[in-house]
Amino acid sequence: KFLAQKFSNDNYKDLYEKYSFQKSNTKVGGYVNISFIPETDAELVLEDDEENPDKNDIYLKTTLQTIRKVATEGFSFAEIVLLTRNNKHGVLLANYLTENDIPVISSESLLINASSEVQFILNMLRYLNDKSDIESLANALYYLNQNNDTNLETHDFIYQGIQHNDEIALEKWLANFGIHLSFQNSRRKSLYEIAELIVVKCINPKNNNAYVQYFLDIVLERDVKYQMSISDFLAYWDKNGHKLSIPSAEGSNAIRI
Repeated sequence: KFLAQKFSNDNYKDLYEKYSFQKSNTKVGGYVNISFIPETDAELVLEDDEENPDKNDIYLKTTLQTIRKVATEGFSFAEIVLLTRNNKHGVLLANYLTENDIPVISSESLLINASSEVQFILNMLRYLNDKSDIESLANALYYLNQNNDTNLETHDFIYQGIQHNDEIALEKWLANFGIHLSFQNSRRKSLYEIAELIVVKCINPKNNNAYVQYFLDIVLERDVKYQMSISDFLAYWDKNGHKLSIPSAEGSNAIRI
């Protein structure tokens, strides 16, 4: 109610004055904690840059520490709910917690299409399907630079990569960064073998997460049942990919995002 007087907007003032407060009850106890990024860490990132990887890393580690703390105090994972600003942050949390053996449930955050690794595989498939698709190649190069020690700025890495009109030259250039993939040999393989090869050759094992595995399961199913080409699969994914997610048991002991 005190904060209600701070608003000039009548709707906000009414909300805080009449509805946004805790009514008295007979329950004993309760706890609210508000934490901020330590000043020493906050100085490393821009305050208005919500997508800064350093800032995200701090949020992720702090969230994990809090979860482990309350778990030792006797709370089950099913009693924990995490609220995020947007779906992208939900995906980051889901990935990070899964990598640290924390079970999670989220209908939106577990969409396979939201994974940066899955998007990378799709961009590689698009380029293999049409080598004139420079946009997909650029998106794939962006992922590679973000997840490999190239010692190049992202813009420079992408620019240098797309300058190689000859695929052999592109392969040799990528090999300089420890990425060994033959585009011509890949096209001779089955759909599933191509996707699996992209994962093995280009994705760091630590990023080979549940999203990637379920995506490969879908690729394998389409390959075995329908003998799909890359083009067939991309058409299928454009139509259905947005609604495919990692299955999760609603009654399981997992954190909800």
